[in-house]
Amino acid sequence: MATGSPEACTTIVVIIDEDPTERTTLLPHSVSKDSTCSAKKPFPAFQLAIVFLIQLCEPVTSGVIYPFINQFVRATGVTNGDENKTGYYAGIIESIFFYAEGLTALPWQLVSDRIGRRIPMLIAPLGLALVTVGFGISTTFPSLVIFRAGQGILNGDIGVGKTVLIELSEPSQRAEVLSWMPIGWSLGTVIAPCIGGIFASPAERWPDSFGQIQMFRVHAYLLPCLIAAGLAVVAFLLAAFGLKETSPTILRKRGAMSSMTCHILDEGTTSNASKASFLAVLNRRVLLLLVVHGFFNITTTFYFALQPLVWSTSIEHGGLGFDAFTIGTVNTAFAVPNAILQFLFLGKSIKAFGPKAVAVASFVGTVILVGLFPVQTYFARGTGAIDWRVWSVIVIQLTTSMGFYAGYGSIMFFAIDASPNPESMGTVQGLLQTVGVVVRGLAPAVANSLFAYSHENDVLSGNLVYPLLMLFCVFGVYVSMLLPRISA
Repeated sequence: MATGSPEACTTIVVIIDEDPTERTTLLPHSVSKDSTCSAKKPFPAFQLAIVFLIQLCEPVTSGVIYPFINQFVRATGVTNGDENKTGYYAGIIESIFFYAEGLTALPWQLVSDRIGRRIPMLIAPLGLALVTVGFGISTTFPSLVIFRAGQGILNGDIGVGKTVLIELSEPSQRAEVLSWMPIGWSLGTVIAPCIGGIFASPAERWPDSFGQIQMFRVHAYLLPCLIAAGLAVVAFLLAAFGLKETSPTILRKRGAMSSMTCHILDEGTTSNASKASFLAVLNRRVLLLLVVHGFFNITTTFYFALQPLVWSTSIEHGGLGFDAFTIGTVNTAFAVPNAILQFLFLGKSIKAFGPKAVAVASFVGTVILVGLFPVQTYFARGTGAIDWRVWSVIVIQLTTSMGFYAGYGSIMFFAIDASPNPESMGTVQGLLQTVGVVVRGLAPAVANSLFAYSHENDVLSGNLVYPLLMLFCVFGVYVSMLLPRISA
């Protein structure tokens, strides 16, 4: 781990593995005793805020469709009026996003290593705004697929943003910065369904205002897409005027030195001034981390995919019969306490219990989350309505879901620990992002298809999907227990 003294910028990395392919030894070396370098580095709050806002666009633009995607799919006519087929087509829409993101995550990272981080971080939010609006004005199923794939491609730069967070912060600041990182994701995954649920079909909900506008009468789901696109535009404008370059390679070429970037140049300069080879990056710790990260993403996405599907499906077909507005309202009510608790306790819990304990606990939470769906539907079917028992289970489920956001933050500590050297961090982040989004693309199709199959064939009274997914989550708990113990 790199540490800097007040007198000079130095880098010391302790050798923790004798295998040179596992970790590159960085010997202490001196850098110019420039006053800028020796000065205390300020916390880059504004830069971090810009990156967090750009990263917030990913869960918002990807998740805004969840409350209404099933209704949107039916509105295109692709299901021919068969409600049981909705899960198949909704799964395609949800999965194509992650497949497109997965195919472009590593290329985005490699491009940023060559041309710098700033340009990709500008292109992504601007492009997202355009394709999100395109999704909202779509009227056919193929156009939904095309624009959804465009969202995935432009969200492929999320790994670049994570690399920027690491490069912006000094080693002494990273525990705090990385502990806050899941807050943006948790807010996004809650804000997005709120936007999608509350503002879907505005012409019907507010006939005296939006009902007078032809565009919103024809395109019932355009307004939430416009709001999500607006956030992406704000992120682009702030980045265009305020985001600084952080790539060690680009800064070294420019000879850039400042109180904010000195430590980046320091950490990015090794004894041989070269980046580890791709094969050297794939050491045992990185490979294990890729497996754990993959399991964590697919199991958490099971929950995100099932929630709107189960909640929007009618009670007689194995759901709760909520409309998009109800789904959005419930998630809105959950957003505030979730954000507060994440802010107050996320970083402290990782530091107190360690990244491994937090990761394992997050995996255990996924088992509980999936297991609570059949409990909800059991109570709903028993009375034919949503009573206090159903709402109690929903509250328990939403409360439990707070825990797995910490899992994303804990994994970042393992990424730093496993990287052979600082300049390989971008490659590691690109690999993690690629694996994560590919399995997240698989998860909605698996969950939705199993849900549809279970109900079409009445297997276990339509509940086959839940024990199968819970078994997968249990295996994820086992895999997480293989992680090494490290400190935050």
